[in-house]
Amino acid sequence: MELIWLGDLEIDYESSTWDDWDENCHGIQDTEENQHEYPEGFVWSCCDTQGDAVGCDVGDHVPDTHKRAKKWTAKGGKLKH
Repeated sequence: MELIWLGDLEIDYESSTWDDWDENCHGIQDTEENQHEYPEGFVWSCCDTQGDAVGCDVGDHVPDTHKRAKKWTAKGGKLKH
């Protein structure tokens, strides 16, 4: 089984993290490096919480055999993103 995260980090342009950010000086905001350095400037797409928050369900994903569409269901508990 493969462990799959339910969401992705997306930049939160409304976050005060970026108030004084100038891309001409500091570079692009939406980078993997900035996701690690400034997680509060991002939100999780799955639950719309800050990037440094804990919460969403993750776990082993198995195909839902009850439907013809390729849907995935999760089994597991609460873990960090």
